[in-house]
Amino acid sequence: MALERKGYKVCQPVPADSDRIWQFMEEHFNEDEPILRSLKTNENNTWVDRFVRKEIRQNLIEPCLVEPTSIILEDSDGDIAGIKLGHPISIHNLPAPGYWSFNWIRNFPWLVPTKLYQYSYFSEFQSSEEYCNLKPASLLKSLNLENVFMGQMLGVSRGHRRKGLACDMIQRSMELAAKLGCQGYVVESSGIYSQMSYKKHQFQVMKEIFYEDFKDGQGNIVFNDTMEHKSVKMLFKPLS
Repeated sequence: MALERKGYKVCQPVPADSDRIWQFMEEHFNEDEPILRSLKTNENNTWVDRFVRKEIRQNLIEPCLVEPTSIILEDSDGDIAGIKLGHPISIHNLPAPGYWSFNWIRNFPWLVPTKLYQYSYFSEFQSSEEYCNLKPASLLKSLNLENVFMGQMLGVSRGHRRKGLACDMIQRSMELAAKLGCQGYVVESSGIYSQMSYKKHQFQVMKEIFYEDFKDGQGNIVFNDTMEHKSVKMLFKPLS
């Protein structure tokens, strides 16, 4: 009960919390997370901006809210202090693959908006076996498991950092995953601070992909505003 002892209320969000979570991410997460920062997900001026934001929400947030499998921390004022999202996947009840393939638009880079061209590579980065391999069926096959917990966003508001909340939320999320009968916990960790938090919980590195090595068809680095963060690490921890 470490989180409660620190004065936080632990809630399990529902689909109606999607807008609230996105607002938290705009204020405290998107500009600090290297991939979303590179995709400029806080921009909301054009149809491409709105399309990318919708895709991110549909693929990374909404699946985590269908069942009570995620965590929101609220401070004494009722504001969100932290989030740890996630959901189970099972070979017996596979969700839709999620990311659409936009590879066809790469044939017309001079016609396609730059951000949409960039997003086509993000989609490949997430789903391709060569990179993060997050299509449920392919991921489970690679792990030789029937089910795992898919960890998603881990974020703490700027006013509540340096209190160990990330590690506490990971612990609570793992306990939740174990209660759901998940055989393991998988997470795509994109920044050095979350990577350190998962390391404290003995997560194993399955794969590391350096941002500077992931380039588009014109030789440009796709995620080109990653600040101090150097790589994505695909992490795994057995739970049973």
